[in-house]
Amino acid sequence: MRRKIGALALLLGLLPMQHGAFNADRVARQLERAPEGVTGFAPPVWLVDRGAADRVVVYGRAADGTGRLMTLKADALDGIAVVDVSSLGAAVKERRP
Repeated sequence: MRRKIGALALLLGLLPMQHGAFNADRVARQLERAPEGVTGFAPPVWLVDRGAADRVVVYGRAADGTGRLMTLKADALDGIAVVDVSSLGAAVKERRP
């Protein structure tokens, strides 16, 4: 009986490794300025995700205060400094009108 319980506990412990576990990055990086070609975002603009291949996702607010996500080629961030690192929640809540 103890062996069965031990084996079951081991299988439950290894389950995330067998099927994969999603671990989202909960950090946003504030960019010095908006990338070229990005219009309609009021500062600050945040780098939210570096996706697969050559894509990135940035987050910002429009002039009316609504949040916007935009997917860009990673090359658009060349030469733009990261000026702050914050939690994703703080970046989303920042400066709501």
